[in-house]
Amino acid sequence: MLRLYRDIFNIQRRHLSRLDVEMPALEELQIRARLEEGIPLVDRSALRLDTQRFLEILMEIKELLARRSRGKGGAQGEAIATLDMGVEEAEGLLRDRLRGDFRSLQRKADELSLNPDILNLLVHASLAPFMQRMAGKLHPRLDLDQGLSAACPVCGEPAVMGFNRDGDGMRVLECSLCSTRWGTPRMLCLFCGSTDQKKLGYLFAGEDRTRRIHICKACKKYIKITDCQGRTEEIVLPLEDLFTAYLDEVAARKGYERGCRTALS
Repeated sequence: MLRLYRDIFNIQRRHLSRLDVEMPALEELQIRARLEEGIPLVDRSALRLDTQRFLEILMEIKELLARRSRGKGGAQGEAIATLDMGVEEAEGLLRDRLRGDFRSLQRKADELSLNPDILNLLVHASLAPFMQRMAGKLHPRLDLDQGLSAACPVCGEPAVMGFNRDGDGMRVLECSLCSTRWGTPRMLCLFCGSTDQKKLGYLFAGEDRTRRIHICKACKKYIKITDCQGRTEEIVLPLEDLFTAYLDEVAARKGYERGCRTALS
């Protein structure tokens, strides 16, 4: 999985510099009002993206998955290899994904006898460079240290996980789609809003206390957080999410549910 993510990331990064994404018109007052009300800054249903480039990225990642599956046998590997679509069908999948409607994705997966999680990963990974490009243009205009949920303030997607920032110790989350980072209060459940300290806590695995599971006993959900205080190197959260998969097993055994499931997790 780590090698797969690295190769997907390389494809995304190569296309990212070539994308010309039309920015939504947002005045400063609109930005402040949306952030205060918890409304994503980008209305994804209104976006107009380059479907041809989206399809190119999707097919390139699909070929990567097909190569990885080759020689391993199994129906899923064959299904990935036979995946094909035109611009019109890709436009439909993209439109539905932006609206949060996964029915066309499920139909396509059923048609190919393909696990829908694999197709969702393909669509998600192909959409991400567009959203990252757009978010990157917005970031200089934003103050994102006051988030109150695990939903991205820019695009509304769930966080992949988070970290305690070096210096001030702020809990910072990262969007699983557009890679926006935002700060949140540490003594707050990001899923039900509870601030009851008797309901909030941590779980660990073994002797490692730098990687934690932030749990809420009220809603039984959790998010993974890595403590980066005193750490000089930059943390890559999608990779950290894969490194800490054992924490998901610990949480599940304790009866907690992951509050922000992503395409890779």
